[in-house]
Amino acid sequence: MSLSRHVCDDAPRMAPLPGTHAWYCQQERTDCATLTDIARHIKTLAARLRPQIDSLYLASAPLAALECCDTLTALECCDTLTALAEEIERDDIMTLHEAYACTVQSC
Repeated sequence: MSLSRHVCDDAPRMAPLPGTHAWYCQQERTDCATLTDIARHIKTLAARLRPQIDSLYLASAPLAALECCDTLTALECCDTLTALAEEIERDDIMTLHEAYACTVQSC
């Protein structure tokens, strides 16, 4: 192995320049990972909320704790959060892929 090859292998990786294809690819991976993380957190929240909501005797009362969901019942709040997480995983990530592909190709 040549000395220059060894030096290059040990050199720190440079971040891609903004606006380059490599930069957009890196941003796409980062954004998709962020969306996946968001979906995971929402699913975890919904799973943790469900038993607490189940324990409320008057879950249908106008409680500030349940105002985050604009649904008919408190249990639907968890279902809505879960559906949101699934939509993020399914649709938002695909939308990002399409948007980055369009950006890279200069639509």
